[in-house]
Amino acid sequence: MPIRKSYLDTFKVRNPGKRPITLGDLVNVTVLQGTTLDLLKQPRVTKEKLNQSADLQTALRGGFLIRVAPRPALSKSDNERAATIASELDTLGAGGGGGGSSNVQALDDLTDVVVPSPSDADVLTFDIGSGTWINSPPSGGAGSTGPTGPAGAIGATGADGSDGAIGATGAIGAIGAIGATGADGAIGPTGPAGTGATGTAGPTGADGTPVGNFTLSFTDADLTSGCLLIVQHNLGIQYVGAVTVYDDLDLITAPTAVIAIDDNTIDVDLSSLCPITGTWVVSIGTGGGAGGGSLTLKELGVTGQAAGDLNLTDADWGISKSRIDYFTIIETNGTVTNFDIAFFENDAFTGAVRYGASGLNSTDDWQDDLEWIYIDEDSSDEIHLRITENAGTTGSYDIMVRGIELL
Repeated sequence: MPIRKSYLDTFKVRNPGKRPITLGDLVNVTVLQGTTLDLLKQPRVTKEKLNQSADLQTALRGGFLIRVAPRPALSKSDNERAATIASELDTLGAGGGGGGSSNVQALDDLTDVVVPSPSDADVLTFDIGSGTWINSPPSGGAGSTGPTGPAGAIGATGADGSDGAIGATGAIGAIGAIGATGADGAIGPTGPAGTGATGTAGPTGADGTPVGNFTLSFTDADLTSGCLLIVQHNLGIQYVGAVTVYDDLDLITAPTAVIAIDDNTIDVDLSSLCPITGTWVVSIGTGGGAGGGSLTLKELGVTGQAAGDLNLTDADWGISKSRIDYFTIIETNGTVTNFDIAFFENDAFTGAVRYGASGLNSTDDWQDDLEWIYIDEDSSDEIHLRITENAGTTGSYDIMVRGIELL
């Protein structure tokens, strides 16, 4: 039969620490830092499971959780409280009336009874301060109630509870492509068995650097709260050769930083790019250079340009995909009060403006070092810039653009 309501139907604990405490064998019940939680009011938590919880006993002994003692009604007489405990013992001992077994084998198995080392003829006394029943020597003849004694030591740990259900296996990440075999190392004196690729026949050389490749697809949901992508590559080398990040347009994008954690793990810092959209890819290899592959710096510089729709290029530019990280526009003559600029991605100057600014003061050299991606849709290796003069006479402009070539 169900356990009837009584003052034992509460088991409150408080988390005095600065981090949450999770009781895994109580169906992952979590007590947040600085809060108090009644464990018996959590789904699927029973008195029997509290008695069996090794995680709860460990947290209480270590001071990570503190038991908040229940306050029974002071109007209950000793006889009434004894009758309630007898009823609880009867119910727990009978396994809820269904004929099943119970882990309550002694008074000390109850969550509100603490009997660490009883002596002959001891009696149970209720301690209001701790909210538990403790053992003490019997008092003499009838007299006034003595002061409440100190709380007894924590009783022995109860029997281990049954293991919880095994959680579902997470999805297996995509297998990266096998990297090309590295070049054979020079033949050296015979050493211990190498783990690198097999060299030409001859004496065994010193261990070579492991060669391999690892590729992982990811989305914004795979990043930590600090925009870190934790990559378990298992290549067996801490300082990998190349870490390349591709965005959802398959363009190489430089991460904020790459941190080598150990031989099998790196952290890719994407904090300057968060949040990301779509599916991105990170590729890791043990050969080649570090820092996201080979990046080529490009510069475009033109002078004496009139306002209007300008298709800009020069011999040093020659790319259609770039990550622009700096440009400057200087009015070299004329008395233009202010002007507007707009970058388009085609020579028809149609569609969305890729970058724009208005009301630029002609007395100041306009420059911007904000990083942004520019793709020439015409594949003409040009930058399409519109300059609109708002007031004053016509001016001339010197323009310089700097960026990194994207493959």
